[in-house]
Parts: sequence; structure tokens; C-alpha cells
Amino acid sequence: MTIGERIKLKRLENQMTLLEVADLIGVKEATVQRYESGEIKNLKQRTIARLAEIFHTTPAYLMGWEEKNTPNTETSVEGIDLTQSEEEIIKLLRQMDKEQIIQAILALQKIISDQNGGKGQ
Repeated sequence: MTIGERIKLKRLENQMTLLEVADLIGVKEATVQRYESGEIKNLKQRTIARLAEIFHTTPAYLMGWEEKNTPNTETSVEGIDLTQSEEEIIKLLRQMDKEQIIQAILALQKIISDQNGGKGQ
């Protein structure tokens, strides 16, 4: 199996679109499609590492160096694996200063409150 086939397989297993993957790694949708088709063969090391992170696997699996599809469970809280959305929220929070984090928390609390008809959590 080629790296492109492995990328596509993992993308589909994670129920992600080409656009979602492209947005997460900072490229165009067509670029991800070219990775999958094999048109682009020499991916940058950081791209492979990011794809492995997104797909909860290892760079070695994507590269075809190991057949075992070992999940990457580095991102967990008290032994609980996080969803892709939760991981993305954490990554965004890590880029914020303290005031921005407080604003984000307040915004999330408001969304939940509004969803519950103003009754809080």
C-alpha cells in the first residue's frame, strides 16, 4: 500500500473530507487529493507528522514502514482518548493567552446556555 493509499484510508476511517484534512494541515484541498492519488510523492516530514496526528496513527504507518496501524494516543485526558474536535479545541487553546482562554470559555458557556434555553448546563 502506498503512502497516498494509507492517507486516503485513514481519512475515510476518520470520516473526514479532503477539505477538512487540508484545513488542518494548511494546504489546499487539491493538494490533499494529490497526496492520495500519488501525484505528490515527497511529502514534507512535518506534513507526514501532522497527518499522523490528525489520523491518530504513526508517521511510520503512513510511510509504510510498519504494517501495524498503532493509534497515536498522546492526546488524552486521564486515559480518555479525545475526539478530533476536542483535540482541535485544545490545540487552539494552547495558542491563546489567558484573557483569550477566558473569553473562549465564556463563549462556550453561552452557547451551552442558549442551547439549553438559558438554563445553564
